[in-house]
Amino acid sequence: MSNWQKNTAKLGRLKKRQEFKDTQLRGKSWVSSCVIVQFYPKLDAQLGCRVGYTVSKKVSKLAVERNRIKRRLRAAVDDIFPESAKDNTDYVLIGRDKALLADYDAIKKDLKWCLKRLHHNEALEKKTVATRCEKGA
Repeated sequence: MSNWQKNTAKLGRLKKRQEFKDTQLRGKSWVSSCVIVQFYPKLDAQLGCRVGYTVSKKVSKLAVERNRIKRRLRAAVDDIFPESAKDNTDYVLIGRDKALLADYDAIKKDLKWCLKRLHHNEALEKKTVATRCEKGA
């Protein structure tokens, strides 16, 4: 089995509307020029990392263009997520109109930046909660 097959086998997919809604309502999000990344850590499950993709009709009325954006996002995820994504976490990637014409490296850069910011903010929140618990105890 190649590295690519091992890495993509580890990534699950979000398929149901409720999974997308849970990530949107309970999770955190970060916006860049090509993609919006929504992030929801699931502490109670052993599901691994799961990813969902969506591109609305606001971005383009043509399904061909929306599907192309999703394909480009999937390719970027295949390159970036094996080393950057966290286990037991759901991610929703919302494609934006600039992702259609943007250079592939720009999409990867935006995605890396969003993940870095989301993971950094999560670590800060955990540290803040721990500090509050220590002061209150």
